[in-house]
Parts: sequence; structure tokens; C-alpha cells
Amino acid sequence: MESVMQTTPRAKGEAISKDPDEWTTGDEPMTPSQASYLKTLCEQAGDDRSYADEPMTPSQASYLKTLCEQAGDDRSYAEDLSKAEASKRIDALRTELKL
Repeated sequence: MESVMQTTPRAKGEAISKDPDEWTTGDEPMTPSQASYLKTLCEQAGDDRSYADEPMTPSQASYLKTLCEQAGDDRSYAEDLSKAEASKRIDALRTELKL
């Protein structure tokens, strides 16, 4: 007998919720967009436990290097950037490069 999965209709714009432990990409570093959004939420909530002072991730470093090369900008990259500063510079370069 064939089973049919029933779903409950969602309101327009309502996101599907899934446990992060079940994500196939759950072990990967957060994306620049996620980092920026998390930073915004932390600031709005007055949360001083922000990740902002942690060193940038290897993924951020690699992406920032690539963007700097594309933009011909050798001043935006530094090995000792924080996650927050790397995210800001990535966002600025993406805007400059219209990505």
C-alpha cells in the first residue's frame, strides 16, 4: 500500500522549521549572511555573548582573499581579523563587486 505524506498548509512567507542537528550542512561554518544576521540579532537583543571577537573562520579568510583579488584590493585582508570585521569587509567587497 502506498503511503501519502500529508502536510499542513503554511501561511504565506512562513518558513519551514527543521532541527539544525538534522541539516546536511550543519557542520559547516556559518555563511557571511548568517554571521551578519546573527550579529544584528545579538545587537538588537543586547546580547554581549556575541561571536564578534572570535577570529575569522578559514572559510571567511578564503572568501575574503578571493574577493580582494577580484576587487584589486590588497588592503582589506589581514590574517588577524575577527569574524565580525571579516564579515563587514566581505559585505563591502560584495557590494563593490555587485555580487
